[in-house]
Amino acid sequence: MFKPKFQTWYDYEMVVDAGLLFLAANKINLPHEDYPDRVPATLKAIKLFIEYLENGGMLFDELTQMDIRQIHHMVFEDTYHAGSYRDITVTVGGNKTPDPAFIPALLDPLFPVGPQSDLEKWYKEFEECHCFVDGNGRVGGIVLAVLSYIRSNGESILVPCQ
Repeated sequence: MFKPKFQTWYDYEMVVDAGLLFLAANKINLPHEDYPDRVPATLKAIKLFIEYLENGGMLFDELTQMDIRQIHHMVFEDTYHAGSYRDITVTVGGNKTPDPAFIPALLDPLFPVGPQSDLEKWYKEFEECHCFVDGNGRVGGIVLAVLSYIRSNGESILVPCQ
C-alpha cells in the first residue's frame, strides 16, 4: 500500500470557496457506481490541491507522479489500493489496460505538467495509462479541474465528460 513519506499538500486547511468546486467534484464522480459516496473526498482533494498551489507549495512544472498518487490516496484512503499503482491487469469498458510493468514508462512522458501543457490531451493520455486499479478518471479529473481553475484565476473550471 502507498503511504506518503513526506509532508503532503493535503495537510493544509481548506479555504477555497466551494460553489464551482462542488459542481466539479459532483460531475467528476457522477458516472461512477459509488456515486455520490466519493464526492466529499473529491471536493476535499480539489480544495486542498488548489490551496497548496496558490500558497506556492508547487509550481505548475513540478506536478509529479507523487502528487498524482497523493491525490489518489486522499480520495481512496479507505481502500487497499489507495495511492498505489496497479500490479494487475484490469479490463475497462471491455478493453484490457496496459501491462502494469509498463506504467512508469507510460507515465514518464506526461510529467511534468507545465503551464503550456494541453490539459485535455494530458487527461486523455493519463486515462489511457490507467495506472490505478480504480479512480483514474477521478484523479485525472481533479488535476484537470484544479489546473484549469488556477490558470483561469478562479473564473472557470474544466471537468472531463467521462
